[in-house]
Amino acid sequence: MSTRRKVLRGLASMLGLGVTGAWASEDQALHKRRNQLLRALVTGYDNSNLKISKAPSIDDSTCILTQAQVEGPYRLSAPVRTDVTEGKPGIPFELSMQVVASDGCTPLPDLLVEIWHCDAAGIYSGHPDLSRDIYGSLEYLSWDVAKTKEASNAERWLRGAQRTDAAGVVRFKTIFPGWYDMRAPHIHFKIGGPQRELFTSQFYFDDAVANDVYENNPDYKAYGESPYGPKNDLGIMLVGGAEGLLLDIQRDGPGAMLAAAKVGIDVGSA
Repeated sequence: MSTRRKVLRGLASMLGLGVTGAWASEDQALHKRRNQLLRALVTGYDNSNLKISKAPSIDDSTCILTQAQVEGPYRLSAPVRTDVTEGKPGIPFELSMQVVASDGCTPLPDLLVEIWHCDAAGIYSGHPDLSRDIYGSLEYLSWDVAKTKEASNAERWLRGAQRTDAAGVVRFKTIFPGWYDMRAPHIHFKIGGPQRELFTSQFYFDDAVANDVYENNPDYKAYGESPYGPKNDLGIMLVGGAEGLLLDIQRDGPGAMLAAAKVGIDVGSA
């Protein structure tokens, strides 16, 4: 059994919850209470020794070996495109990425870069609305957050892929992601070569930047500030850190945001 699954089963055991039961038969009040207890357990954790650092900018002359992270359960086949919004409401957000060799900063052209993330309400395309139901989400995932879950519908908004240009750069037009239970706000990304996948990870945001969005933009205000940040994120806790994965967010005029991150991968092992 994977470490991630052991951790989740341990959390369930602490709350007196069998992981094979059917949620539909639970008393709704008890179900709500268990959700509250698990949220309190996770949000009460503070990893003060968290290894996290900003992603180098594309304009920086330096690069680092970006930390790999898990794919997560919600990845689906993404269409090749630059604009992934499909009309989803939220703050316009342009994400530029440059893929380089971590040793020497050599740009890596013609690699397929894929991104996916939730919408302003914390929902992923292709999956039902479980963003504020921790137990229902874990049941839906069969208590394995590292295993890809088959889509429930054909929607593919906020997902897209494109190939790096001669400078190793791709640019996506999307929206600032919302948040959902047990995870800090994040954007998943994957890099593929001619024959196989090379690198998988997730970008994160400064707590103050994310919560300013959630508190002040009408598309996000229904759920308020996120109780989760990098220091209590379940995914980061299980991996051990997020070095080179914190996005430096810039304002692009009124009502828009952008970030330009350099991702360094180990070409030798790829």
